[in-house]
Amino acid sequence: MKNSLRASLAIFLLTLTALAQAPSIPALPATPKRPVTDEYHGVTVTDDYRWLENWDDPEVKQWSAAQNARTREYLDRLPSRPAMNPSGQANPSRRGIQKDLQKPTQLPPFLAPSPKRQNFG
Repeated sequence: MKNSLRASLAIFLLTLTALAQAPSIPALPATPKRPVTDEYHGVTVTDDYRWLENWDDPEVKQWSAAQNARTREYLDRLPSRPAMNPSGQANPSRRGIQKDLQKPTQLPPFLAPSPKRQNFG
């Protein structure tokens, strides 16, 4: 009984310590619900957030900017963030990916074009 109580207390204290070191998450921007109901094949579907699909709406742009600012603030507070990106570039591995995408693709022999398979009709 004493050992399980001590183990529980140790886990609780470790959890509190981990939570205290985690960056605080900024508050979410308000996202109002504006229900729109459609019927598809006899099934009624309600979408509370369809209004967010209209990218030309200034209110949607403002909501999106607030979400991006919240995400940026959270990511910038992560203690390991500088270690992940020591060069300070926006995405240092992107150049390597772009080079890989520009290389010609080698298809396996069973997928390579064949004169025998050119006519499908």
